[in-house]
Amino acid sequence: WALPAEDGLLPALAEGLLDAELWGEACTGRGWAPDTLLLHSGGPISDVAEFSLLAGPPSLRFLARQPTLTGCSQQKSALKGDVPLVPQHTSRPELRWSVESWTGGGWEHSESIRGHTALAPALRAVAEVANRLAPKMQSPPDLPVSGAAIAGLLKYDLVQWTEPLCLQKLAAPGEVIGVLY
Repeated sequence: WALPAEDGLLPALAEGLLDAELWGEACTGRGWAPDTLLLHSGGPISDVAEFSLLAGPPSLRFLARQPTLTGCSQQKSALKGDVPLVPQHTSRPELRWSVESWTGGGWEHSESIRGHTALAPALRAVAEVANRLAPKMQSPPDLPVSGAAIAGLLKYDLVQWTEPLCLQKLAAPGEVIGVLY
């Protein structure tokens, strides 16, 4: 649902839905996914921060997990202006997205999005699969999004696929570094 950006309205609605077991972990007994997403626009209202969005329960999600890699062996300090870069001609790891559908009892893997070593083409591939798999919906014309839209969480660890930085501390192998709905 999209509501006007009044500071407490959408968080209060989210709490009410949680209490009524219509959103979140408790609604799995109804066969709905437990995942929740609240995008709260609590800052100054402007043309780019006009709406807050409450999503769920989702039926489709995309997960990216940290691959098994070794971090940078160089001990440098970015705070001192010493930023370690990945050596030239070093290839980036493949960024894989797992496509999962909610079956009423759990998330089920349906396919993988592979072959991308940069974040932008990987996200374009996610959008293509979402467009193919997501239920087609007609949204009211006054909503900030129309039809299927992708929203979620992208951790800073995804910088491995945007910048040639040699990271000293990587997320643990298998840790979720991105989830999109």
